[in-house]
Amino acid sequence: SSNYLMILSFGAWGAAICTIVTQVFVALAEVELVRRYFKIEIKYWYIGRIILFGLGVCAINYGVEQIEIFWFIRFVLAGICCLIWAFLSKMLQIQRVLSMFRPITT
Repeated sequence: SSNYLMILSFGAWGAAICTIVTQVFVALAEVELVRRYFKIEIKYWYIGRIILFGLGVCAINYGVEQIEIFWFIRFVLAGICCLIWAFLSKMLQIQRVLSMFRPITT
């Protein structure tokens, strides 16, 4: 299978690439099945935003990995940068996050 060949050629990176490609195809198939069987309108622009967000997270983590500092500091830095990216890409909204910390009034 392609996974075996990728592992032989690229090791763990090859396995990771095969896994990502497989998961993308499965996700696209699931979206299509939902659209067909449940007659739900799919917001493809939102799926595009999710993909763009994921690519940004990958880029951030790759960039942080290049920094020669203690691994835990890189981990925290990557988390902070990804959180900022989530707000900038509007995957998270400040008002909604803050509303989680407000007391519930009855």
